Amino acid sequence: MKKLLLSLILTYLTSYLFGQLDSNSKTFIFNIIKLQPGSDTITYTDRIKPIVIPSLGKILLKDRIPCYDITGHTKTEFVPSALEMSQIQHAAKYITKIRWDDSLFSNSREISVDSMWSYISNRQKELSFSSNTSDNINNIVSYCSVFQFSKPIFLRNKTIVIFYFMRLCGSSCGEENLSIYRLQNGKYQRWLTIQGADF
Repeated sequence: MKKLLLSLILTYLTSYLFGQLDSNSKTFIFNIIKLQPGSDTITYTDRIKPIVIPSLGKILLKDRIPCYDITGHTKTEFVPSALEMSQIQHAAKYITKIRWDDSLFSNSREISVDSMWSYISNRQKELSFSSNTSDNINNIVSYCSVFQFSKPIFLRNKTIVIFYFMRLCGSSCGEENLSIYRLQNGKYQRWLTIQGADF
């Protein structure tokens, strides 16, 4: 009985601690998200919507991850080493258990993933639309965006990062992106796209 109780406590603590972000992870996520159109306040959900998880797991657990090289505009593969595969598998295992705290970043707010659509809908209603369609789209994107994101997976002495995020600003407005970033000249640049779409 004691072993079972200890095991349950350790599982809970592991899943809780796994969701915390060190300064490198916070800085990385903040810099990627701030490249996206949006207001000065970053709104994000407390976790990734569970429907996303199975497809992420399927892709990340392959020993050869199919990608698209954005610099050469060609199909390629990312081949993790055995140690990297272990790190990726560990991250994929806990991705459903991560719960983000409020105010992860300066000027940010956390909302429940269950209230995300009502939040976006209410934000859209608050906007006063002009007759210019492009202005309307820009207003929706900047005012209504909500982010979901994974914990970055740092590989190769933090020179490579696998990261997933989704930005939603409506049912047909947003971006989904699972990419590999590479450290170049002191900055992380998107290098390989594993899966992504604008909608």
